[in-house]
Amino acid sequence: MKKTGIIAIVLLLAGSIALSAQGAVSIESARQMVNGPAVGPAPEPPRPMPGPAAGRIPPVPPAPPAHEKQWVTVQGTLEPLIQAEYYRLADATGDLLVKIKNDKWRGLMVKAGDTVLVSGNLSWKKEGLVLDAKFIQKGDTPAEAATVSQSIQLPDHSWVVLRGRISQGITKDRYIFSDSSGDIAVKITDGIWRGLMVRPGDTITIHGEIDRDKRTFVPEVKVEYIEM
Repeated sequence: MKKTGIIAIVLLLAGSIALSAQGAVSIESARQMVNGPAVGPAPEPPRPMPGPAAGRIPPVPPAPPAHEKQWVTVQGTLEPLIQAEYYRLADATGDLLVKIKNDKWRGLMVKAGDTVLVSGNLSWKKEGLVLDAKFIQKGDTPAEAATVSQSIQLPDHSWVVLRGRISQGITKDRYIFSDSSGDIAVKITDGIWRGLMVRPGDTITIHGEIDRDKRTFVPEVKVEYIEM
């Protein structure tokens, strides 16, 4: 750990938008986070091709993002597309492409018309603006923070939201995270810090997935998002 005591510092991009993942935003608001406010009339949405290609994702030229990898939680209903792992998430303000890998479902059963909350990173891909889902849940209430002691008992790949502090550095991207109930190892890669300046003792909230060692079954949290 450096003499300054700062665990990690990543340069904060000018004009970046702070977002609390505890509250869901509309799809229109999510788009504005990477595009800025819309100017003039919105472009007509692309129409699906007729025949067997119906439902495929139409190619959209990517635009330079203002806030690449912006974390958001969006509420809406899912419509499957023909292209594997891609879905269309819709709410009253519009729709958004969502990529959901098979392991992110975690056994969740979602049928047409169900309300879901999807948390993840917004980024530009060849298909256009895509929400890369890290966590999905049914209903309209974001997950509440749990305790470290509760998290230690959870099975592999469980999603957790923890509030506490970084109490110790282990390696370059591994730390000990503590709250009043106990300690747990966490993995935080460079890109996850997103400009936050976190010092020992600062209270933070982490969102991530329980990852158990295949031999010892000892859990750690693979962190996907941090907020102060």
